[in-house]
Amino acid sequence: MKKKKNKKGNNKRRGLLVRLIRFILFVIVGTFYFIYFIFKNLHTFIGKCFMSLPRITKVMTVYTLIFCASFGLVVPYFTNDKVENAAIQTTRKFNVEKFNIKTVQAKTKEKPKPKVNNEINSTKQSVMTATSNDYKNYAHDLVINTYGWSESDYECLVKLWTRESSWRADAHNTSSGAHGIPQSLPASKMASEGADYYTNGYTQIRWGLKYILGRYGSPTNAWAHSEKYNWY
Repeated sequence: MKKKKNKKGNNKRRGLLVRLIRFILFVIVGTFYFIYFIFKNLHTFIGKCFMSLPRITKVMTVYTLIFCASFGLVVPYFTNDKVENAAIQTTRKFNVEKFNIKTVQAKTKEKPKPKVNNEINSTKQSVMTATSNDYKNYAHDLVINTYGWSESDYECLVKLWTRESSWRADAHNTSSGAHGIPQSLPASKMASEGADYYTNGYTQIRWGLKYILGRYGSPTNAWAHSEKYNWY
């Protein structure tokens, strides 16, 4: 009795499998027939429309199709690995570095070089330790080499500023407010030569020589005026 039941079960399964295969074949055949029917009628419709077009339009259509076909064949040739290889070769040729935000941030946060700091510190130190002879040597170089004046002009300049300030950068007249080696009145006039005009004697000398040139033409004339009026 058990063997008969197994045979009946197997027959039912085979029947279902056969029906499923028939259904799949029907769908496949029907789909192909439908595609063939649509394509045949569409082909005929397109052909009739194309033949009814003017000759110029036909030629333009043919050339357009040829161009599209050529473009479709050429573009894939330059894609994928070929484009990547070309980009790599270009970057190597022109030494183009890859953009790295961490590298950029590191470069922007670089500290000033110690050499620059040493130069600034040495300059400040030279200003703080400068003597009257240092200032006179600096003024002598400007008088002779920059302004083209004579040694006599330099000697008059030495006498003029010795009377005014004894060549001291911190010399200050409490009554008038004149300040520095050239005794600028007010002291802020010397700011045109540098922000450190109040303490830097070299800055003061540069301004003082420009002042003498513009007002008197030479240190000799400035000294003559000072001798006569006791100011310049």
